[in-house]
Order: sequence, then C-alpha cells, then structure tokens
Amino acid sequence: GGCLVPNADEVTADKGILVYMNVDGRIREACKLVSEKGGAVIQEVHAIGPHGFRAIVHDSEGNRIALHAESDS
Repeated sequence: GGCLVPNADEVTADKGILVYMNVDGRIREACKLVSEKGGAVIQEVHAIGPHGFRAIVHDSEGNRIALHAESDS
C-alpha cells in the first residue's frame, strides 16, 4: 500500500519524495544498522500519531528513506 501526503515544505532539491520501508517490530534495530552500514539517522524514532512510529535516515548511498513501524520497538 501507499499514500501521497502533500507537503509544500518538502518539495526541494534535497528532500522530495519520501519512501517508507516497513521495519515493524525492529525499528530501533534498523536505525542501529543504518549507522553501522555507512548511513546516517536524520530523525530519530518518533511517533506519527495514529500511524505508528518512523525514523528518517540517509542510506549508505545518500537516499533519504523513512523507516516505519506500528510499535516503538
């Protein structure tokens, strides 16, 4: 599944489309692995209302990605 959420503040050269990857049940572990594998955590795990939790990272190739989970674990 997917959805589009318009946000004019994120339409810039260094932002743009944000792809969400499902890491349900392991969001903290996924963030740790991002750093270990040469990426960087841009926004630590945080709640996104009734939609669960996310963290925003740059992968080892510089792509900005959201890690998403239903729970903060």
